[in-house]
Amino acid sequence: MEPLVIKQKNQGLIIYFNFLEDWDAFELIANNLESKFRATITSKIDGPDSRIWKLSIENAHFTLRNDPYGNSLTSDSKEADVKLQEIYNNWSSIVL
Repeated sequence: MEPLVIKQKNQGLIIYFNFLEDWDAFELIANNLESKFRATITSKIDGPDSRIWKLSIENAHFTLRNDPYGNSLTSDSKEADVKLQEIYNNWSSIVL
């Protein structure tokens, strides 16, 4: 199984973090997006069994989600698709 999987969805691209699937890994992903890709967290919703954080990198907007299926990062616009592809391409160089 690949550590990351990127797929095309109706609304844009989505990355699934296969080996970073749990609640604790969610903040690890967010911290790496902030430090390595200069993401800014713009809003946070933390529920009892899911988390949804909105992030932006430059003018691209994303949704980082934790739910019973794991952690994922979704582009919120076509402009964000380019940056999401960049994150996917460079994630393996990040030491977690």
